[in-house]
Parts: sequence; C-alpha cells; structure tokens
Amino acid sequence: MFDCDLFCSCVRWLSHLTLGLVLVGCSLIGCRRFIPALVEKARVLLIRGEWDEAVDTAQRVLKRDPTNIDAQRVLVLQLLARDAKPQIAVQRIGELRSAVEKNEPKNAQLYYDLSRMVARLANRRTQLLQVSHDLLNRAIKEEPVNSLFLTESAYQMSLMAEYESAQTLYSEASKLDETNGHALHGSIKCKILVGNYDDAEQELDFLTQIQDHLANADLYFLGALLQWRKKHNEPKSVDLLNKAVETHLKALDEVDPGFDWYTAYNADFMLELAKEYMQHVGTEPLQPGDAPNPLLFRVIDLLNHLVSFVPGNLGAHMLLANCKFLANDLDNAEQSIDACLKLETQFAQAYIVQSQISFARGDFKNSLAALEQARSMDFEVRNTPGTFDRRVSR
Repeated sequence: MFDCDLFCSCVRWLSHLTLGLVLVGCSLIGCRRFIPALVEKARVLLIRGEWDEAVDTAQRVLKRDPTNIDAQRVLVLQLLARDAKPQIAVQRIGELRSAVEKNEPKNAQLYYDLSRMVARLANRRTQLLQVSHDLLNRAIKEEPVNSLFLTESAYQMSLMAEYESAQTLYSEASKLDETNGHALHGSIKCKILVGNYDDAEQELDFLTQIQDHLANADLYFLGALLQWRKKHNEPKSVDLLNKAVETHLKALDEVDPGFDWYTAYNADFMLELAKEYMQHVGTEPLQPGDAPNPLLFRVIDLLNHLVSFVPGNLGAHMLLANCKFLANDLDNAEQSIDACLKLETQFAQAYIVQSQISFARGDFKNSLAALEQARSMDFEVRNTPGTFDRRVSR
C-alpha cells in the first residue's frame, strides 16, 4: 500500500527541491485526495518561488478543508512577502487565527510562530504589527511566564518605535531567564536607538567577552551601530556590518525551507543592515568617470538578495532605486521605481526619486510632473521644498 505520510515526511528532509516536488507528485498520484500531500506541495512550490502555483495548491486544500492552518499560512505569506497587500493580509490573518482557535486553541508555540512570521514581513506597517502582536498576546495568555514570548513582544514593540515599552518587556524577559541572549541584545539595541550609548557600550562589551567565541549577527550589528553612532569609526562599523551580514546568511543554511525560513531570514533585519550601510555611502550620485563605490554596490547586492526572496518589500525596492540612482544606473533605478509603484501606487517617495531620475536625464518636463505627483500625495513633501525641488521648479 502506498504510504503518503511517509513520502511527505521524506520531502521535508530533501535539500533538492525539484526532487522534492517530484516525490510530492508521486504521493498525489498514490492518493489524490490526501490533504497533507497537497499542503507539502504548496510548501515546496513556495520555496521554489513559484508563488502562483503555491497559492493555487493552498486554495485547493482550503476547498476541502477550510480551516487548514498550513494552507492559510501559505496565503498569508504570499500576501506579505510577494503582494504587499496589508489590508487583505490583515483579513487573511484573522481567518488564520480562527483556524488555529478551532484546531489548536491551546497551542501557544503555534501562535508565537505565526506572530513572528507576520512581524518580520510587516515592513513596519502598524496595522500588521498590531495583528501580529494580537497573535503573540494569545500565546502569552497560554504561557504568561515564557521568556521567549516576552522577548518577542518587546521586539515587536521596538518595531513600532515603542522603545520604553520594549525596554520594560526585555527586562521582564531577562528576569525570567537570565540566559536569554535575545532579550539582552534587544535591550542594548533600544538603548542605542534612544541615544544611551554609554550604558549600551558597557553592556555590549560585557556580552562580547562572554560570547566572543560565538558568531552572532545581532552582536556584530549592535557593535556596528555603536562604532558609528558613538565613535564615528566608519571602517570598524563597516567591518562589523560585513560580519553581521555574513553570519546572518550563513545561519540560514541550518534552517529548513518553509515558513520558519522566512522568519529566520527576517526581511526587516536585512533592510536594517542595508540602511546602516547607507550611513557610509553618501548622497551624491556617481558621475561618469568616477571610480565605483564598492560599499554602494555591496548594498545593491544585499537589497537584490532581499527583493528576490521578499519581492513585496516596498522599503527594499525604494532603497534599491535610490542606490541605483546614486550608482548612475538610471535604467535599473527606474525599474525599481516601477516595482515600488506596482506595490503602492500612492507612494510619494517613489515619485521623488522618479523626478530625480528624469532630471538627471535632462527630461525636465517629466521631472517636474513626477515632483508634482509627489506633492499631491504627501503633505510634508508639499510644504517642505528642498534644494532639488527648487532646481526642478525653475
């Protein structure tokens, strides 16, 4: 007798996803109505980047089992990582939560896992972070003294720039588990972001001495922040950023493909790294004959990696457009702007960069038109004209 369950279990351990998809197909031939095989097929398609096929497969599952949790997760992931449709995603997350409450109402770990995935793909949109935090609060309700759950709550508060609340939660998490390194890292980061550099440096030095033998992307990143913000040591800061990126990406090799991989990838952290690199790049575009800026192209590589896995990350596309503009790669900068406007048609910042691109080409008419578009969408742009605005408007 054909054992579908065995085949699905085997697929989870396959690193070669093409072969994995073939085996899933075999399991479906053996039992076409076997829902776990369809769910596994959707998961493999997702990792292969075949988003439409993954969604179609998940929808097939939901027709047979409307509260299937993994199929709902596929649809949520697609809305967050590819389509960047926050309002629809909020609705879908609500349906996912209902499925969990029906099938796994006491599963605190599942609520926690779902919350972490949503938060890291929210692109800091308040409405998504709120529903993410609601999921997390459901986990905390089941396990109120779980240090990891409180640490995650603090992290999500920091994503909403609620640093004081985050700091309080990090402290509570540390009291529950003194070995919780993520809580200590988060606490130090909050202190850096509010300008409390001395305390942050003292705590980071202590942690580094303890964990020096451990390659840790968080520690490298915190060191990079301090080296630049407190000491203005650009070479050291850049070196630590390089180590943070290398360590972060290397750690992903140990994560199984699937939902957990997207959580571990942490698109928000990847964008943070890119933005921190940009502190050292400058704001003036390269001119013909200028030597290439290796740091600028490192950021472009990092952002290309990010949008290849999370094509719905609006912030990454926007920063990538700006980087390509600074590299005087106007055609590709415009492609990134098109990607931004496909995700968010009323995105004023994209029109500002579009105006700069047209201006650099000498197309002053379209440059002014793009700038007027930006002004019509954003009150701050309309009321704070800068040097570039005045140049275009002449």
